[in-house]
Amino acid sequence: VIIVGGGPAGTTAALYAHRHGLRTLLIDKAGFPRDKVCGDALSGKSVVVLRDLDLLDSVRGLDGTFIRRVIFSGPKHTDFELHLDNESSSNYKTQGFVIPRRTFDNFLLTEAKKITQVWDEYSAVDLLMDNGQVVGIKGKPKNGPEKDIRAKLV
Repeated sequence: VIIVGGGPAGTTAALYAHRHGLRTLLIDKAGFPRDKVCGDALSGKSVVVLRDLDLLDSVRGLDGTFIRRVIFSGPKHTDFELHLDNESSSNYKTQGFVIPRRTFDNFLLTEAKKITQVWDEYSAVDLLMDNGQVVGIKGKPKNGPEKDIRAKLV
């Protein structure tokens, strides 16, 4: 399996693929650690995924902020406050974090490197097609020639 993109979506895809016995190659055009423009917030849904991947305790140790509540404000100055430390129906406390993308993305990529090949500074230039089916990618390292890489799934 070739996964294009080493951010949170790509790294978690690689971690789940590994859990299901798939071999993966994860590529990203950027060098890591890298920064991305983002609000840096990890929602409760992200926390559920991190817990499922057994990464939540490690994430708690990253340089960031634990979120205990969120306040939504309406145009007529009406507010709704959501406390994130209440018990949810799944018996887990709901929680959130604000962690700089540079820190969080690099953490996830480091975890992915433990179980898969990771090529950063490597761009997917084009898809390789055979009879209308994707059979791989044409990739290019930052300083090198293009190369065809075949896989059963991209």
